[in-house]
Amino acid sequence: MRRPSRSSINWSSYQESAAETGLADSLTARTVALARTDQIGPSPDREEHPVVRLLREPASIPAGRPRIVSLVPSLTELICDLGLADCLVGRTAFCIHPQAALARVPRVGGTKTPKIDRILEQSPTHLIVNVDENDRATVEALAQSIPQVVVTHPIEIEDHFELFSWFGERFSCEREATALSAALSRVLDRQAAKRYDERQVVYYIWKDPWMTVASDTFIARMLARVGLRNVTFGREVAGPRYPEWPLERLDDPDIDAVLLSSEPCRFGTADRREVLRRLDASPTRRPRRVPVLGIDGEMCSWYGSRIVRSLDQLDAYRERLDRRIHTRTMIRSAHARP
Repeated sequence: MRRPSRSSINWSSYQESAAETGLADSLTARTVALARTDQIGPSPDREEHPVVRLLREPASIPAGRPRIVSLVPSLTELICDLGLADCLVGRTAFCIHPQAALARVPRVGGTKTPKIDRILEQSPTHLIVNVDENDRATVEALAQSIPQVVVTHPIEIEDHFELFSWFGERFSCEREATALSAALSRVLDRQAAKRYDERQVVYYIWKDPWMTVASDTFIARMLARVGLRNVTFGREVAGPRYPEWPLERLDDPDIDAVLLSSEPCRFGTADRREVLRRLDASPTRRPRRVPVLGIDGEMCSWYGSRIVRSLDQLDAYRERLDRRIHTRTMIRSAHARP
């Protein structure tokens, strides 16, 4: 996940229609209607927002091995894990996993600002993009020259079964895709046997301004999987997928923890101290009652093959968080005794 933007891409349609060619022009966030308090948020309309599809069906399919340019770091990793590393002919500067396999693959710029000429020099047959990661206008420009543009939009954890299956079928790596789906099923079965007490957190992804994630995001779904409900739940009507959340809003007495993601912003010690100072100054709680912890952004935001291990890692993180909260509660109780 790269730096979010309040005008960040939120493509409302991937399919051509008589009234429009390419992607629909919708740079505003979707309306989020949260009707139930036992859910993190609504599932997207998959007819309008499919997990994965071609931007348009090509007139002809090039023969031979695919030549893939990926503008999505986590899906670059998926492509490699599906045994297609030799098909990659371009990647962004943020596509860093797996390091050894990507060493020979040319960089073609960033996720939001790829170099169009550099991409086209590689003569790709496929371009991999994502609704949140990539710029609509850039993708439209590239689609004029690249036969197959693969648009992805996973939000739910279970979306990965469709994602894996689609890639397996399209790129003739069904065995590898089936193995990933089986591994994910095993992880989900283990988690289904667990019960988590709900904890409300603020998951920060950026500062200046301080920003968090909306309920209708993959990150929010990952957190919810282990009982962590981001503070935006139930407070959204319409707005950006990555809303501002000023530190003044940490006065909320129901917040159990503040989580500082490792990406896209690299929060440091000074940032943690700034959050702690705000918590200390809050009139609604005793100083430092709420733990302020770092959290691996790749673990929470990288969909694709990484999700299999990320879910186990997130489960272990939740256990560590509970221990921290328990310790803080004991200290607070000790201070409260006469």
